[in-house]
Amino acid sequence: MLLGHELVNLQGAAELVFEPFQSKGGNASPAGDGGHVATAAGVCALSCVLPFALPAVALAPFRGAIAWLNGADPLISADALLMVIAAWLWIDYRSYKLKARPATSTLVVMLIATLMLGLALLWPSLEASVIAILLG
Repeated sequence: MLLGHELVNLQGAAELVFEPFQSKGGNASPAGDGGHVATAAGVCALSCVLPFALPAVALAPFRGAIAWLNGADPLISADALLMVIAAWLWIDYRSYKLKARPATSTLVVMLIATLMLGLALLWPSLEASVIAILLG
């Protein structure tokens, strides 16, 4: 039981929040109305804060792994570079062996991967100027 109302479904919850605050029994009670307003404000605050707080709480146990990934950036970038080069060599080898042109979708995906890798490798030198442009 919440504030004398039973919350059976969302419609009941909406009626609780948006119901005009009227005193029962004829004697006005500003303290009771304040309790209704405070409860509604608390429910609204909780529904706004929870989506921001929950991911931080969920990721807290993994902060060591996240810190390790930050330090592993050069190794991961080198691996990505090797994988993209190997993929282009494999596509070239298979095209030569089969005497067929690679599918357009394969070329598009590989071009996107190559551009993204280039951006990732150049990002440390581009970051300061990009932030300066964004900040005006």
